[in-house]
Amino acid sequence: MNRISHGFVVDNRDPLKVGRCRVRIIGLYDSLKEEELPWLMSMSPINLDKMVYPPRIGTQVICMSLDEYDQNIIILGIIYGIGESGVDTSSRALENYPYNRVLETEGGNLIEIDDTEGSERINIEHNTGSNIEILPNGDIYINSAFSEVTGNLSVGSGATGSFSTPTGTTVTVQNGIITNIY
Repeated sequence: MNRISHGFVVDNRDPLKVGRCRVRIIGLYDSLKEEELPWLMSMSPINLDKMVYPPRIGTQVICMSLDEYDQNIIILGIIYGIGESGVDTSSRALENYPYNRVLETEGGNLIEIDDTEGSERINIEHNTGSNIEILPNGDIYINSAFSEVTGNLSVGSGATGSFSTPTGTTVTVQNGIITNIY
């Protein structure tokens, strides 16, 4: 009872969409086919009670059996940075370790929060390369991977600077007022 073991996530596409995973537990589920593995619930920190983010396929996890027959097993946690293929750590997260936090999805979308002293910034990046970045001085850069940024642009009363349109037009702003278009 309460046996601790480890394994690797082999399926995270929970049909109930509640964060369950199929885990190949070493020494317990070695002979089962992937589709025969049971769906295991994950334990979450109490401050993340409504967030469901299953571990990625290949992630190494620690599990605990709650009964002597191994019929009720939960995932206790993840062994970070280790996967079936070895080290699996984002190079962006390592740039300013341990102050840079990176959330990268399987589809390549990314949210990066860097708390490195003097270099604090936030970056939100789409898998196409478009991104919004807030720099340490508060400047905000919006970059489109395509030729056009759409939507409303609101310039605050103290804003000063310039930006270029996809057609090559440059717009200059001084104290929140457009002063030149060329």
